[in-house]
Order: sequence, then C-alpha cells, then structure tokens
Amino acid sequence: MPVTNTNGMIRLALNAEGRNRSVHEDEFIAALDPDGVHVLAFQFIHNDVEMRTQWLCKMNEQESPAEVWLEVDFDVLDSVVSGASV
Repeated sequence: MPVTNTNGMIRLALNAEGRNRSVHEDEFIAALDPDGVHVLAFQFIHNDVEMRTQWLCKMNEQESPAEVWLEVDFDVLDSVVSGASV
C-alpha cells in the first residue's frame, strides 16, 4: 500500500498549487495530523505531464480520513511515496 508521511503530504500539496486538483495549502497543512500516515488510494497520468492522485489523509482530531485530490509532478510523487505501487 503506497503511503507518505505528513512532510511528504505537505510537499505534494505545495507542488499541486495552481493546478486543477489542489487544496488551500495553509488550511490543509494546518489541519493535517503531524504524525499522520496518508494513503495513496488512486493515481493516473493526467495530460501526459502530471499524475492525478487521490489521497486518504489523516487529519487532526479526526477518526475518518479526508479524501483529497492532487495533481503533482511525477518526480515529486516518487520522492515522497513508499510502499507498493498502485
């Protein structure tokens, strides 16, 4: 199962800035559990230039994960994900 830690998720959120699938960086980063593990649920190549990803993110004081979609650079995704590929 491909996962990243909170530092990796922050890097992905910042990399997605200005793309079709992104988050409000400041609010999202503040709401992330600093010790969380975030699961890559789905990914596919989008427009041959980026990866569209779906994440299940561990948020502060929440038991259920938040579903987040991010479009990110291939190399950034590869650098922060560990575990088996989807």
